[in-house]
Amino acid sequence: MDVITYQLVILISISFVYFISRKWAFYVAIGWTIETLIFLFYPPLIGIQLFVIWGTYFALRKFVYQSEKIVVLEKDIEDIEKDSKKEVIVGNQHSQILLDTLKNANKRVCIISGWISHYVVDSLFCDLLSKALERGVDIYIGYGWQDSTGKHNSSEKALMRLRSLSQKFAGSITIGEFPTHEKLLVKDNDYVIYGSNNWLSNKKFKNSERSIIQYSRELAEKEANHAIKVITGNKVH
Repeated sequence: MDVITYQLVILISISFVYFISRKWAFYVAIGWTIETLIFLFYPPLIGIQLFVIWGTYFALRKFVYQSEKIVVLEKDIEDIEKDSKKEVIVGNQHSQILLDTLKNANKRVCIISGWISHYVVDSLFCDLLSKALERGVDIYIGYGWQDSTGKHNSSEKALMRLRSLSQKFAGSITIGEFPTHEKLLVKDNDYVIYGSNNWLSNKKFKNSERSIIQYSRELAEKEANHAIKVITGNKVH
């Protein structure tokens, strides 16, 4: 085997092993170094071969490091673009997003709505809520708009359904009642929705309803913390 072919064998062997295991590629380079120092006696050839061995190893390490940085940078750019994304939702889009939120949440869902009705908190809603709780999703629900006399009116049927779930999944669903006119929906650290829609009472959308969905991890975390604090501070179930 001539000198050039031998150097190609070294280069290819280190490269092949490197993309399988960086740790083992280092050991292969050490092995080639030992082989070089033991079996070669001509100093210029020893220098060339050591240069090929370690030049290949460090060139691969630099290439992979830069490639990984590019991947991380592209991911960061995607996250920034997503974090800056806003959309307007109208009418019955609210109902679909509410159901999709329950279907797809992995960590937590926070809902604040002035009123609760059995038209929204129906069998489908409760089934999706139950499945989310079974997946380990934490649910926080706040409600309680009050009139000038301090009275509140939500569907007792809907509240009974929520109470039943809170008993079945104790510790995983928190329901708070307090004077509020907020309309808020937060899913995981994915998005926050602000607008005019009462999430747990409005289903027919006879009046115009518009909301903004903001995709932002930072804002979702902030608003979830707000919702959790006020709901747990006024916990009734």
